[in-house]
Amino acid sequence: MSKKSINLRVDEELKSKAEIILSEMGLNMSSTLNKFLQQMVNEKAFPFVVEAADPFFSKSNQNLIESRLSNYDNDRKVVK
Repeated sequence: MSKKSINLRVDEELKSKAEIILSEMGLNMSSTLNKFLQQMVNEKAFPFVVEAADPFFSKSNQNLIESRLSNYDNDRKVVK
């Protein structure tokens, strides 16, 4: 099986911290990334949960809530 290189840009501090932890585990960055990619291919998914922030607090949802509240207040003639 032939090998290909991957160039990856990572924050210097993050890389250093990760390398320390991997070293303590007897691993290096290359073997770890290979393991990650193999697991992703095997599972056809990330080998960990990837979640976005709570969508309730998204700007678009907050705008929608404000708009609906405004319409509700205007329809009911609520005085603020």
